[in-house]
Amino acid sequence: MAARSSKRSRQTLLTNLVGLALCTAVSRGLIGWAASKELGYAAQAACWTLFLVALVSFGGIRKRLGLGQVFWLYVFVVAAVVSSGITDVFEGVSSTWTYSGVMVFLAASMFVCGSIEREMVAHIRIWRWVLLAVGVSFVVALAQQANAMPIPLPGNDTSSMKGTVRPAALTGSYLHYPLVLALAAVIATQYFFARRRRTYLLVAIAFALGVVLTFSRSGGMILVFTAIIYFFIVPETRHRMRLIFGGVALGVVGLLMFGRGPYLARMLSALSSSGSGNTVRIDRWSSGVHTWLDGPVIFGNAAGVFTNITKNLDNVNTSVVESGLIQQLVSFGLIGTVAFYALMFNLGKRIDKRHVVLKAGCYAAMLQTVVYQSIEVFPFMVFLCILPLVSSGLPTRGPDQVRDERVASGTIGMPRWQRAKGRDVGPSGRSRFEHVLTISGVAAAGVREDESRGGR
Repeated sequence: MAARSSKRSRQTLLTNLVGLALCTAVSRGLIGWAASKELGYAAQAACWTLFLVALVSFGGIRKRLGLGQVFWLYVFVVAAVVSSGITDVFEGVSSTWTYSGVMVFLAASMFVCGSIEREMVAHIRIWRWVLLAVGVSFVVALAQQANAMPIPLPGNDTSSMKGTVRPAALTGSYLHYPLVLALAAVIATQYFFARRRRTYLLVAIAFALGVVLTFSRSGGMILVFTAIIYFFIVPETRHRMRLIFGGVALGVVGLLMFGRGPYLARMLSALSSSGSGNTVRIDRWSSGVHTWLDGPVIFGNAAGVFTNITKNLDNVNTSVVESGLIQQLVSFGLIGTVAFYALMFNLGKRIDKRHVVLKAGCYAAMLQTVVYQSIEVFPFMVFLCILPLVSSGLPTRGPDQVRDERVASGTIGMPRWQRAKGRDVGPSGRSRFEHVLTISGVAAAGVREDESRGGR
């Protein structure tokens, strides 16, 4: 009994810690408005670190880790140290160590979350915290776009779309918020497929529409790539047909709603080299690749030069290459880049194979980093890291199997409160206690009837 109570206390603590980490991850703008941007960064890192330390301390990771996973973390740390040493000594950039420290921290986060013990984290109730953190941000973003937000939170873009606000919500950046919103839409969709409750579907649709309303092509890419990858990795043909019909229906609705507005044009501009901002983006990609090829190649010689991290933390003038992949190549070379993305890929491998939407969303987010430097966006990386935790808390059975079991047990169509908290349900849909009382009542009535017949 004491062991069970201790385990429940640990799970409750982990639930609260991951909730605190998610809320602070999306609230840097709010903290920056109330105090300072530096305090916002510190709060994000501290809360996330506290959760990771508790997860490791409570046995939340596997005792026998794969050799490959440990190998890639070790390789990345070595590449980061060597590349920062080259950058510091030969290029005279001392702030390189700040960038490497942040990247090692993110790599360690992916290592821990990619090594979770499913049984230990299965009871972490993460959905409520995701809904709270992203849901509040979603409401704030709508208020910002309607110019109804009483608090002047930082990070909004009011110029690029000719007066239409591109909201930052609570994140502090209009580029960060849609990435989190897209991953939250993926999580909500997986919950719908696993539990078949319309609430999850409505939340997923709302978050997906929110991505469109932000004019974010990066967030839109995550959603589109998720659908494409899902089509190829889902095992059942009927699910592919549903995706096709659903995609056609959503396409028709999207054309009717956004066909004549700037939203669709903005999303489609991602496919054109002459689209808004794409010319500059392609030039920076080319410049970044040439910088990498002119260096050691195996290791990097520009760690901390092409990033916003050193600019924000060390107040150093830097540039960007508009690509997470190229950013890691110029920073840590080929070895460090392969190791970093191997750790990211392992997050997708750790997701249960029956949670296809989550797995597709994880790989879609990886692909999106090729065209945007989201590897340094802290809330994006946090939500990417929790995808295996979300998978661990979902049923591993398919929805059709769950439905068949509910039909067999008589619980289909029962009110949700009657099935809550693992209530022991009988074949008639009533609790076992009610079922026994009913049988006892019928038996007693039969005895009284027999006695009355015998008395005659």
